[in-house]
Amino acid sequence: MKSGLASLAAFRSAQARWLWLGSLGVTVVLYYWLLWLRSDVFDPEGVAIFWRLFILDDYWAALIMVPVIMLAVAPPVQAAALVVASWIGDHPRVIAVVTFVVLAFGARLVYHAHPLSMDEYSPWLQSYAFAAGRLTGQIPPQLVDWVVPAGFQGYFINVSHETGRIASAYWPGFALLLTPFSALGIPWLLNPVLGGAVVLLVYSVTRRLSASSEAAGLAVLLTLASQAFTINAISFYSMNAHLLLNLVFARLLMDLTASRAFAAGAVGSLALVLHNPVPHLLFAAPWLIWLFMVLGDRRAGIAMLCGYLPLCLTLGLGWSVLSTHWFGGEMLVRDNQDFVVYWLAKLDHVFRLPGKAILYARLAGIAKIWLWAAPGMLILAVWGAWKHRRDSFVLLLALSALSTLAGFLFVPFDQGHGWGFRYFQSAWGVLPILAALASGSREDEVDGCSNSGLIDVRKLGAAFALLWLVVGGVLRMAQVNAFVSGHLAQLPAPDYGPAPVRIVNPANGYYAFDLVQNDPFLRGSLIFSTHGRERDAAMMQANFPGLVCVLSLYRGQVWDLPVKKKEPLG
Repeated sequence: MKSGLASLAAFRSAQARWLWLGSLGVTVVLYYWLLWLRSDVFDPEGVAIFWRLFILDDYWAALIMVPVIMLAVAPPVQAAALVVASWIGDHPRVIAVVTFVVLAFGARLVYHAHPLSMDEYSPWLQSYAFAAGRLTGQIPPQLVDWVVPAGFQGYFINVSHETGRIASAYWPGFALLLTPFSALGIPWLLNPVLGGAVVLLVYSVTRRLSASSEAAGLAVLLTLASQAFTINAISFYSMNAHLLLNLVFARLLMDLTASRAFAAGAVGSLALVLHNPVPHLLFAAPWLIWLFMVLGDRRAGIAMLCGYLPLCLTLGLGWSVLSTHWFGGEMLVRDNQDFVVYWLAKLDHVFRLPGKAILYARLAGIAKIWLWAAPGMLILAVWGAWKHRRDSFVLLLALSALSTLAGFLFVPFDQGHGWGFRYFQSAWGVLPILAALASGSREDEVDGCSNSGLIDVRKLGAAFALLWLVVGGVLRMAQVNAFVSGHLAQLPAPDYGPAPVRIVNPANGYYAFDLVQNDPFLRGSLIFSTHGRERDAAMMQANFPGLVCVLSLYRGQVWDLPVKKKEPLG
């Protein structure tokens, strides 16, 4: 038995052995934790979305990850994985294009080209307003409460009951990135494009730090094998845009000149205004301290500030001023507060000292980082950061990850919807880079330190990634497709195809309020939120007198033309 185990690379060296045992041990602990949590779940629709996805879906990832870890020690698997990682390192542009194509199919076929949550719908809505050449949407004032549920007003969507204006409550950077795609009717394609770009950035940063195409290839393989990256890249979330821009920001500062500092500031300003400034502020904080307080490079610092200013003043401050002008007065009257008290209350709503519930949610978030990534990648990332801690840029990347984790301790939400731990996604790109550095770099080889142990670690890490790319990828795509399909199935629908108006009863669904999504000018088919059947009927009679209720279900109603001949689909 001993001789058999000794023949496996994972057991020949202490480094690889501890990586394998640590990966297996952490996964088993998470499996039993999730198994224990599942024992208290009797009604999945009675569980808040964050915990439902963690307890019910991530359980299967932990269960399946165990045999994957065991299989990764097989020499043929390791040999094949090393070849794949090496090939990726030699052909990063090809991999980026292939990644984009696969993600594009995933966005259409798995995610149904649908903004699932309000965090996704809000910039989608704003992008269609921009695509029409307008800063806000416009709807009949009397329909505001049917178009935007009251609980979302002022949080995800700003509305005016007086004028009928409607706009995203978030800063507009991500909506602007979506705008050309929305103008072409393909907003679902933006995140796959960003996904392909992330592949190139992970490669570039790793190659810069390691001077090794092999390490860069492994970093890309670890990225592709991590569904925190791939699933976000087929969604409508802005998180991978944060990830990409933060990596560009860091890469520019690694070869510091005044012009690159200016470009880093410009990129950072776009990251600040993507949807809110917190993700970039947390990521950039160590780099800004390094530039201004450690290097003391005044010329580069001034150049960076000049890069930050234009978008921060226009899309950040300017958008906030316009939003206050369009919607602020109504919000202040509604909440019976003066301007200063109102904004202090909003700040208190966003930042708060963490209680037990949030600390427990963040522990689950760290577990999600593990379960939505290639097995062992988190161990490799910590190892890589420690091993290269004397490299300033490696240390800065690690500090960016830590400051993001620490900063979100003070955000009093568990994240709600989201794939992986999305509050960490803006710094997630650091992990595969640091993980790849754990397996050696060109400097290790020059110094004669690239021993068989490091080679074994690289083989095992690549084997973990290659197996999870296939097994984990299929699992997560199936889970996400099932969830999105089930969510959309809650919409009341006739058997003959689309209808002009559907009215949803969110009380009889699971997060069914998120189904209420419309074009900012109410073009196309409409989905409203019910206010009771009598008020709904009165609203329809007043605004759509030609339509009648053709289908009434416990989940809602369908309104259509009364004389139109309907033929069943198929």
